[in-house]
Amino acid sequence: MDDTIPKTLEECYLILNNIEDLDEWLSCNNEKSALVTVHHTIGRWIRNTWGLWQNEKNELVLWFNDNEIKHPDDMSSIILTSFYRYKKGFDINLEEQLEYYIEYWLDDKQKLKRKREKKLNEIDGKKTMLY
Repeated sequence: MDDTIPKTLEECYLILNNIEDLDEWLSCNNEKSALVTVHHTIGRWIRNTWGLWQNEKNELVLWFNDNEIKHPDDMSSIILTSFYRYKKGFDINLEEQLEYYIEYWLDDKQKLKRKREKKLNEIDGKKTMLY
């Protein structure tokens, strides 16, 4: 396997594309089952080889951190989910994936505050469109 540390999701795809063991995984039609299957294999390899656990900040980790993703398990899940969807020809829905993991780590008070802010932004956006 390639030990190069990718800088972007696209570079992740290029590396993952060359791993033969993923062919069987990609043939699975249930995304959730497919991801559970590789979490402790290719997922662990991604987390360890690409430095997601280290305190050193490579460009891939910095990109995730800039998008409020802090945990290496979340990073590898987003990488693998995106790759799976990319290979299947589905929309990767990156924003939705990021939002899922961001919300997961918030406490109830933070979730409520975020929900209110979103609602206010929606209302402000509609007001702006009227003018």
